[in-house]
Amino acid sequence: MIRSQSYCFLGIFLTIYFFFCLLPLPNTIASPTRFLCRPDQRDALLELKKEFPVHSNDSYPVTTVSWNKSVDCCSWDGVTCDANLGNVISLQLISLSTATNTSLKSSSRSLLKLQHLRELRLSKCNLQGEIPSSIGNLSHLTYLDLSFNQLVGEVPASIGNLNQLGYMDLSCNDLRGNIPTSFANLSKLSQLEIFENQFTGGLVVLANLTNLSEIDLNSNHVKSSFPSFLLMISSLVEIHLDENQFEGTLDFGNISSSSKLGVLTVGDNNFDGLVPESIGKLHNLNSLDLSQNNFRGRVPRSIWKLRHLNSLDLSHNNFIGRVPRSISKLVNLNSIYLSYNKFEGQIPHLHQ
Repeated sequence: MIRSQSYCFLGIFLTIYFFFCLLPLPNTIASPTRFLCRPDQRDALLELKKEFPVHSNDSYPVTTVSWNKSVDCCSWDGVTCDANLGNVISLQLISLSTATNTSLKSSSRSLLKLQHLRELRLSKCNLQGEIPSSIGNLSHLTYLDLSFNQLVGEVPASIGNLNQLGYMDLSCNDLRGNIPTSFANLSKLSQLEIFENQFTGGLVVLANLTNLSEIDLNSNHVKSSFPSFLLMISSLVEIHLDENQFEGTLDFGNISSSSKLGVLTVGDNNFDGLVPESIGKLHNLNSLDLSQNNFRGRVPRSIWKLRHLNSLDLSHNNFIGRVPRSISKLVNLNSIYLSYNKFEGQIPHLHQ
């Protein structure tokens, strides 16, 4: 009798135990919590709003009109948050007209409160003044675009602290001086756009940026010999050095055997001498611009073997001799410029 009562109590206990254990867990435990925008991040953005009024153009219809406390700041135009913690990780305010005489330095006080930023795009915002050294404190940045503004002065050395950067665009400003030696720390940099500024000095500081795929230094005042070390960076696809003050001869002696270089533009510089036959080692070239220099002698035969060439500009030099018939074998060539040289005879018919 005692044994049967024990079995009864045990059965009731097990029934209750399994009943509660099999109940579904509340959703708050089963799924992670989604954080809203943190108040400190919201307040920093509202400070920025004073520098960036609502005006924008049709191409980038981002405005700050939606920036108010009644709406979660993670849903504001141009703002992206980390879904887990509510930190602002991306800020894109492209083509916003800023208030008169707005300087990047004054805006930086608010930007520095967004310590988790990974992407910062302030292109075409009429920003003025110098780039503040404090920008180097945004250590999580992987993407920085300050192009098409009115920034002046030298680039601060502290920008070398942004060692997570993969993309940097400072083009179309009035920046000047040498490229900071601290650029050598940007080991993850893939794309460097600094065209249409007033940079001078050499490019040797870029020698160790082995992840570069594109560099555009067009329209500056760099006075240097040809940076042949760039040809050792096997990942480089585009090099734009046109409209500078490069001088001396071209040296292609350090071409990487695995070079992927597809675009090389060195037009409108002060290069002279012969173009070396080793240029033919750049077998992936599809665009080559040697125009408006002082190159002389015959065009190296190896150029006519670059079967991927789509565009070739040799104009405004001192090349001599006949253009070889082998040019007709460049089946991908869509444009060729040979004017203002000392070529003889007729240009062979190109492949149609």
